[in-house]
Amino acid sequence: GRVLKHLDKESLNLQNMKTLVLDEADRMLDMGFIEEIQKILSYAPKERQTLLFSATYPDEIITLSNSIQK
Repeated sequence: GRVLKHLDKESLNLQNMKTLVLDEADRMLDMGFIEEIQKILSYAPKERQTLLFSATYPDEIITLSNSIQK
């Protein structure tokens, strides 16, 4: 939520981002944050390294992984 506020207010710029780390991705999805994750990703450069960490690997994580990782 805080990251999105800064992105919306243009007080944070992700254009020079080289690496994106999503830790506890399974928990973020359990808590219903998929739309927020997707919005943040829309501000990030297409060419980046994306690391996704999850304690479990349910279908939702596989779908997220396939959509943001090569």
